[in-house]
Amino acid sequence: MRIETQEVRITNLINKHLTGWTWKWDRATSRYGCCHGNQKLITISKTLASMNPWAQTKDTVLHEIAHALAGVGHGHDKTWKEICKSIGARPERCYSTSEVATPAPKYFSVCSHCGKVHYISRMPRGRKYSCANCSGGHFNSEFLLEFKPNPLAGYSSKELIK
Repeated sequence: MRIETQEVRITNLINKHLTGWTWKWDRATSRYGCCHGNQKLITISKTLASMNPWAQTKDTVLHEIAHALAGVGHGHDKTWKEICKSIGARPERCYSTSEVATPAPKYFSVCSHCGKVHYISRMPRGRKYSCANCSGGHFNSEFLLEFKPNPLAGYSSKELIK
């Protein structure tokens, strides 16, 4: 579905359930949507919306609308779940990568100690990372990770599973 068509549908969904709220696209790749309650703003990942069917985007928009209706501080509690059900959203916290196509992370690093592969979507600037497995969850320069461009970047998670 074209992005322009989705924009009209998203606007209609938000106007149907909320008053005084706006929405916009964002560049997120690790989350599909976000509700900014204090700003009365919902953001939707343009990247994920362009990679997935309208049904996934619609459910995400309804998920964020339920957050707006529940109010700040409810998270994914019982109140939020009841609102989800009443407006037709799945009362689930989030999708798994097996359900939603996501872009392959842009960078990867292999721990030289344990061999675990680590992925990130943005290259760290001025920040260093170490393998959480080997360093016990705290930075340890002995297990420093050096990120390199991922040769699979540009593919979606759905394409890589095939």
